[in-house]
Amino acid sequence: MGMIDRILNRRVRRGHRPAALPDQVGPGHPTEIIAAYEPLGVPIVVTRIGQELSELRSYLDGHVSVLVGHSGVGKSTLVNALIPSAHRATGS
Repeated sequence: MGMIDRILNRRVRRGHRPAALPDQVGPGHPTEIIAAYEPLGVPIVVTRIGQELSELRSYLDGHVSVLVGHSGVGKSTLVNALIPSAHRATGS
């Protein structure tokens, strides 16, 4: 079981509302992540740099949220897109 699997497992067991936010960085669709988590009832919101984030914003609205993932996967980039005044450092 990988890091994200362990985190999702703990959050669900504690009654939290996790979602998977794969970044669609290339052509195609992040089918592996969708296939792994959608059958478990984990909502999937696919993001892409420069994409409108209204679906993600509506999912996060009114909630305290935490982004987790390995280094370099785009957490700070996503925070900057959602909250432009955050000015989080990114690898780009």
